[in-house]
Amino acid sequence: MAKYLYRLELNRIEFNEAEDIIYSYDVYDCYLANYPDGYGPFIDDDYDGEHISSADSGHIQDFPFYNGKFDLQAESILRGKDDEPWREVDYELGAFETLEHVKEAIKKDAEERFPNSGF
Repeated sequence: MAKYLYRLELNRIEFNEAEDIIYSYDVYDCYLANYPDGYGPFIDDDYDGEHISSADSGHIQDFPFYNGKFDLQAESILRGKDDEPWREVDYELGAFETLEHVKEAIKKDAEERFPNSGF
């Protein structure tokens, strides 16, 4: 059985009353001390329990897209203009075994959502 160690979700972050929007692919890792099987049990077809994020150890990396372009600096620049952005999960992309698999999933999803993004 595969051990899914990373979770990926797409978040929408709105700055300046939704005038500026960043879509950020956020990567989380699993807290293996409490969830030794990783995220695997959460993605079983018949699972009916806590949300997969219950197993998160922490947010480890993000891949932001601003105005349709991959831009690592966008959030820090916009945060300087708006101290309290509004953030919500736009889409849960699932759990993955490796960070390489996470990046492949981001690339595939971003090519559809943000063509010519530079990712």
